[in-house]
Amino acid sequence: VHYSWIYVTGRCNLHGGYCLFRHMHGREISMDAVKQLFLYFERETTAPSTLIFSGGEAFLARANLFKISEEARHRFPGISLHIQTNGLLINDDIDRLKDLGISLEFGIDGSPETTIRHRCGLNEKTFEKLASTIGKCVKAGINCGSTMTVHPHEVERLEQGLEFLRQIGMPHVDVTPAAFMP
Repeated sequence: VHYSWIYVTGRCNLHGGYCLFRHMHGREISMDAVKQLFLYFERETTAPSTLIFSGGEAFLARANLFKISEEARHRFPGISLHIQTNGLLINDDIDRLKDLGISLEFGIDGSPETTIRHRCGLNEKTFEKLASTIGKCVKAGINCGSTMTVHPHEVERLEQGLEFLRQIGMPHVDVTPAAFMP
């Protein structure tokens, strides 16, 4: 087992049309379920090399997110911890993320226009906050990357989107096709 995902919550502060969890509002993983998973990893000696926290938006369940992260770091010291996020709710968490050695994967589709068009709920102001948060995290030394979703009708703008992400300091980009869109 190399990767294991824990979907911390189905809640999200955005409404992306291609989000796999857009219909799972309100659900949150229980600490009991996490403890059972960790016991399984210990009993079967199958702890993954990377534990990925996702959701909806994992930072909407901030208390559980950090509780689970701290427990994972304590029980599995060598494991990589990773959070998939839209980045809008990371405020005073940067030092804590860095202390726990957590890497971040931001959902950003390149330029403001493209990202705002497809990540419903974003606007120019919140996009600026996202770009600023990415810059702060990179500057703090947090390992950051992004998932750039590309729609078929926007493939010709792929290079521009990648250039934009490079300019804001994004060191790693995974490009994903918008496979679930009509």
